[in-house]
Amino acid sequence: MHNSRGVSLRILVVDADYNFNKLNEPAIRLYGKIVGGVDEGLNIVLHVLGFEPYIIVGDCGLDIFELKKKVEEVARGFVKRVEIIKRFKPIGYQIEKSNMLRLVLFSPKVVQDLRKILKEGIIELTDSQLYEADIVFKNRFLVNHDISGMSVIEFNEVGKKINNYGLNCSNLYVCNKEDIKVLNEEIVIFDY
Repeated sequence: MHNSRGVSLRILVVDADYNFNKLNEPAIRLYGKIVGGVDEGLNIVLHVLGFEPYIIVGDCGLDIFELKKKVEEVARGFVKRVEIIKRFKPIGYQIEKSNMLRLVLFSPKVVQDLRKILKEGIIELTDSQLYEADIVFKNRFLVNHDISGMSVIEFNEVGKKINNYGLNCSNLYVCNKEDIKVLNEEIVIFDY
């Protein structure tokens, strides 16, 4: 059933994975149930576009600009762009953020290969300076967007319904990552 009112839909998130769209871009797929309205309880799959895979490279003793240059040389073909960011290191207590590199990748499938290439191509790098490289892509999306199991999210479904291409669900929608809103205060009870 299609919600024809053109208002925001609320989804109780039950599971997630990812696949690639026709442009070979990764798309997160959120599986869940519609919450509220006449369609409450129906299955839904929401394809979320715009979330890019990445690896964080921490301080390895090199100047950040020198490290950026080396990474761009070694990782050519794997990396869409390299950004200098400020973050707290994930281990130990710090009072100031450190300069780090955020390597935005073309595909989540290349993370492990790139990790190996970086360690072989930049002698100063070790596993302890490569952050978030072993977090599964779908889990990284969930963590970055503060979505946990049974979270309720909301998005505007106007003009975003897509055709089913093999999933066992009649409610398929697509949106950009900026279009979803997590409703952490929402409590949902289903009575079957």
